Amino acid sequence: MIQPSQFDWLPPNLPALYTLANKSMIDPEDPDSGYPDWVQPTGSHDTYNKGDRVLWEGKVWKSIIDNNVWTPEGYPAGWEELDNVKGLPDQ
Repeated sequence: MIQPSQFDWLPPNLPALYTLANKSMIDPEDPDSGYPDWVQPTGSHDTYNKGDRVLWEGKVWKSIIDNNVWTPEGYPAGWEELDNVKGLPDQ
């Protein structure tokens, strides 16, 4: 059965129907694009892959492994902290 849709089924209204398809699509050269906050993956469909960038505790991190399900704090060997990233406020 195909799930019907409604005009108001947008991500802010019904986030359970959506997932970020490609976390690496956020443009690191565009400060307005931002970086997504790190979110605990719920399965193999939304793990972080090599090159994905996230915000964790106010810093930008890049995953250096595929299928990364850990925080930068929980598994530091899976992440690289990025310095001097455009678009972040000075800390």
